[in-house]
Amino acid sequence: MLERLRHPHFRSVIIQLALPFLVVLLAICCFHYGVDLTDRGLVDDTDLFMQFYYALGLFALGGMDLGMPIGPSPWREILYVLYLVAPALSALALLKGMAALLPEASMLIPTSNHIVIVGGGRVAEACIQILSRTIKKNKILLVDINEPRQLCKHHARCLKGDVLNPDIQDLLCMERANACLVLTNDEMTNIEVGLLDKLEQNNVQTLVRITGGHMYEIFKNEQREYLRFFNFHQDISQIKTKSLVEKMKKTHDLDVLIIGGFGRYGRMVLMEFLKQEDWYRLIKGVVLIDRSMQQCMNEFLLTMPEELRDRIPSNRLELTGTLKELHIWEKAHSWINEQKLPAQNLFITLGSSQFQDNIEAATFLRTAFFPKGTISVRVQESNNFTRSLQKRYNLELVDASEILIKVLLKQLLHMKLLSAQDLAALKDEGFVNADVLEHGKDAEQDLSESA
Repeated sequence: MLERLRHPHFRSVIIQLALPFLVVLLAICCFHYGVDLTDRGLVDDTDLFMQFYYALGLFALGGMDLGMPIGPSPWREILYVLYLVAPALSALALLKGMAALLPEASMLIPTSNHIVIVGGGRVAEACIQILSRTIKKNKILLVDINEPRQLCKHHARCLKGDVLNPDIQDLLCMERANACLVLTNDEMTNIEVGLLDKLEQNNVQTLVRITGGHMYEIFKNEQREYLRFFNFHQDISQIKTKSLVEKMKKTHDLDVLIIGGFGRYGRMVLMEFLKQEDWYRLIKGVVLIDRSMQQCMNEFLLTMPEELRDRIPSNRLELTGTLKELHIWEKAHSWINEQKLPAQNLFITLGSSQFQDNIEAATFLRTAFFPKGTISVRVQESNNFTRSLQKRYNLELVDASEILIKVLLKQLLHMKLLSAQDLAALKDEGFVNADVLEHGKDAEQDLSESA
């Protein structure tokens, strides 16, 4: 309870409720102690209900319809002060209500050369974190069918609605935008928005987030100058797979690859691995674990390129369950023992979207099942807690937030929404570290060479 009382928001609410109550209480005290009103007369002799009614009248017209206070000091002077305080509180409440409506009302103001962001989730939040440091808030318009994250509201003009609604598109002035970034979790919606006539006819450079689903396979070969796709999970998996392959090449025997969490990230890791020409010289078997294993495997096969289908390892174990279920890992451990491989030839990737499950699974796997071998853990953000566990249990961390920033920097540089000066400014503010900055510079150099 004491913690709640110390919270700034709680204290603010208490103050806002206490001030009007205090004004009414003081006004009633003034009437009770003999203060009268020139235009009402004998207020001090009325009952408590009438005095309360007159006290409330101070908030409406500031006492203009009541007349001037007359009576003994200091109560007369106190009522004079309340004549000023009460309407001031009313005006403040009105202004606060108008300010709450401003985000919606501001969308009615025509604009141009702005950036439209579709989606209010984690990827959109990361994008706004970058852009808000170099672009004014009124030039970033965000729309999402759900309530956007709080950080998005602070750094962009936000609108709640369906971007496929023509009325919403008109409010966003999409045809006059400098760029449109489509970043929701729904691949089909993203592609549909990216193919809007308003964007193509006005050559609005558009970045569309895809997840490697079947819909992308249909449109990926269509060449449109204004349109650019990016797959965040693929970018992460490419970085991870490159490191994984390098380590596997250093072992003497064939290895076993375990992928815990066969969602978008896990599927991309396996697909990028199978793209390696010498993949069959690296692994003896694969273990795949997911709570919806059959559905994930069907989606994997549906989106897999035809030339990779014959590369799917036949020696594999598919397990349905979560990463925290002990019996799942007991089955995996028994199957791995049958392969008769050295412990250091085991490579585990825990990449489910439940970041906490990844960490918990990694710690008990290291102590209970696999004291040796490589365990890679996908985390939302590297912090003191995860780094402490990394050191204690000899884990590898895949920092999703840091890689997301790298990927977005590359895309924003390509679209010329960021410059080299902007990258330097981000470094000076401490928003990106040297590794991320170097990645951005490399991307900028690649773009310059290709141009």
